[in-house]
Amino acid sequence: MRVLQHESFSEILLKDSEFFNDLFDGVQDFKEIKKRLEDVSENRYEELGFIDRHKLIGDLFEIFAEIFFIVLSADNRIGVNDYSPVKSVDDYGVDGYGKGINGQPVTVQVKWRSNPRHEMTSKELNEFTGLSYRKYDVDPKSKGDLILFTSAAGLHWHTDARVFEGAVRAIVGKAKTPDTSIPRLIDNNFGFWNDTKALIKHSTDCIFFKG
Repeated sequence: MRVLQHESFSEILLKDSEFFNDLFDGVQDFKEIKKRLEDVSENRYEELGFIDRHKLIGDLFEIFAEIFFIVLSADNRIGVNDYSPVKSVDDYGVDGYGKGINGQPVTVQVKWRSNPRHEMTSKELNEFTGLSYRKYDVDPKSKGDLILFTSAAGLHWHTDARVFEGAVRAIVGKAKTPDTSIPRLIDNNFGFWNDTKALIKHSTDCIFFKG
């Protein structure tokens, strides 16, 4: 079984070994995990050693994205295998990378937004495309190998069609296309949530019982 690699996963566990067990306990849909992420980020960011609630909720959503891509790696609607989060020292626009269903490189940018209706613009994706092409060898001519994973509604139509020309594929919290909606994929999906808990337990055991 894979082990969660995001740096903040182990850092948070060392401050509260039950944090992720408590966070996901009883959760069965995206609406509930969003609420829990917001609540814990508002109330516990100082205790967990984060500079503010925005940094904590951003890192927690990146950890959730890592879980999502690992657990659903075989789903061809997702099309991401061997997902790995980028280390914080290298985080300049790409949050994760892996292989697509065609075996070619894919990159992921993870964006938390509290407003589920928010539509992202090119300014919010920073160096995502350029860094994907230069450092992670994503084919500049491909469509769908650049992935936006967001709690919001996805890309603004102008950014999608005119700026990125359809190259960025969005997996979103509120979708017009059901197949690319996070809730559509995980709500009341007992297999997903059970595998999530198993992944968290295994990763926690690997951190605390390495020897």
